[in-house]
Order: sequence, then structure tokens, then C-alpha cells
Amino acid sequence: MAEIKTQRNKRSVDAFLKSIPDEQKRNDASTIVDIMRKATKSEPAMWGTAIVALARITISMPAGREGDWFLTRLLAAQANLTLYIMGASSGTPNC
Repeated sequence: MAEIKTQRNKRSVDAFLKSIPDEQKRNDASTIVDIMRKATKSEPAMWGTAIVALARITISMPAGREGDWFLTRLLAAQANLTLYIMGASSGTPNC
């Protein structure tokens, strides 16, 4: 069975945010992460190379596998900032 390509890693969220070249995008991304931190009451973690994720949960897949995923994430890649917010009916965030 294929493994999920986007994995949590130990890269620094702060270093990533500071590395965003465009000043307005960098400031917006930092503000969004602060809002997400307050809303989820969890700390951000890097997933992949450009995803800041918060509120990690364990999900069950139809084939019986389980995996970690997140309720909110900010993708800060290329020209845009993209927010993903996922609803959850159960599970406790543990990012």
C-alpha cells in the first residue's frame, strides 16, 4: 500500500516563515499561523517543505490503516497562501 507522501518533519516553522521572500506574504503567513495557534490551542509543525500544520489527529482509512493528519494547515508555496480547514467529528488534536 502506498505511503502518504506529505510527512511531518523536524524543520523549524519559524525558520520557514522567515524564509518567505515576499515581505507581505511573510507577514500574512505569520499572522495566520498565530491565529491558527490560538484557534486550535496547538503548536504548529512542518509537514513537507511548505506546509505549516496544526491540530494533528489520527484518521482511520477505509482499508483499515491509520495515519496522522491535521485539522488546519497553511500552504505557503509559490505565489499564494492557501488555508485548509478540516472538520472532525472525533479525535483529540495532538500536534
